Amino acid sequence: MSKTLSSDFNPVDLTAQARLMLLSASAQQEANEVAQALEIPVDSESIRNRSLPGVLTERLLYEATLACIRNTDCKNVLELSCGYSPMGWALAKEGYCYVGADRTLLAETMNLATEDKGGTDCRYTAIDYRNEASLFAAADLLDGPITLITQGLTSDMNMDEKLLALEGILKVLTAHGGVWFMPDMDARRLTSEMRAIIRGKSSKASDSRWKIALDSLGWEDSRESIPALNSLGFKAESQALPDESAILAAFPELNEEQQKKILALLNEICIGRITAEAAPVHEGQVKFYTALEGTELMIYAMGRIDSATAPLLLEQFRAAEAEGGYIDITLDFSRLDYISSAGLRVLLVIKKSLGNNILRVSGANSVLQEIFESTGFDSLLEVSDT
Repeated sequence: MSKTLSSDFNPVDLTAQARLMLLSASAQQEANEVAQALEIPVDSESIRNRSLPGVLTERLLYEATLACIRNTDCKNVLELSCGYSPMGWALAKEGYCYVGADRTLLAETMNLATEDKGGTDCRYTAIDYRNEASLFAAADLLDGPITLITQGLTSDMNMDEKLLALEGILKVLTAHGGVWFMPDMDARRLTSEMRAIIRGKSSKASDSRWKIALDSLGWEDSRESIPALNSLGFKAESQALPDESAILAAFPELNEEQQKKILALLNEICIGRITAEAAPVHEGQVKFYTALEGTELMIYAMGRIDSATAPLLLEQFRAAEAEGGYIDITLDFSRLDYISSAGLRVLLVIKKSLGNNILRVSGANSVLQEIFESTGFDSLLEVSDT
């Protein structure tokens, strides 16, 4: 019986299946395993005959992404817009902790398929990329720095939605630390020129039609995407693809001249390597940001709240209070090291403004819990370590 939870296909599901089938048709082992688990039929010969440029492009980007991951010291991987990617199954075999995030149907389907593998440190979660609290919920399934992977993440978003997603990703990278790899920064150019090399011509109409689907940011290529990301607070740079000659050799359909041209093309294609430009929070510093989830206001804090920084918490609250729209407030202190009496006084101001509504503190470490208990604040607030 199929692991797929619904027969009501949608564009996101179809795109996820198409990418899996292209990768499976390239004879990638884990892609075949995922396709079999989901009972998605893959006619490899037919797909390679009809879509060899797409098959080869998908395999090249996939292997390049794995190489980037392996070249870091980080064993935590978060793949956004994962679809039915086999990357989690491949990395779990190598001892990585992997979280795949996508829309509910895809995440639940992959969780069901992964259940049969047993003991695999590989899980999937539903996410709203435009909501930073949702992004943090996915990232916080991994402890410590993360390697973030995206391919086609924002292809179905308008520019406002893309900017919201990017702002959330920046905050996740600032809080967790780590690096973000974007293998499809030059995907449109790679696909177009690959098709020209293999088929002998490039369809400009097709390039235009797939412009949005293949371009993950809405900018032309890495020459535009990198400066744009840097203007948003990231530190983005291009990283060359690894040597892909062994992969090309595994495609007997390619003649020597085609392989030579493709290798020359790959020398001009890059992967985006992106980190958070913002400096980490040091002792005596603090960062705040907010997110509205339904009628609950989330206030996130990183660093220390003391006499110097407590006014900033009050400013953050006053700004949110002016906008309204919430009933209860949750203070996420999972990244907070310490709170002084000045900070506690601000909590009193917030609590009084809420009246009978709830003020929660989540993620309190042992130091914070001791402070709340010794001052009696645990009777005023709902305090938890999760």
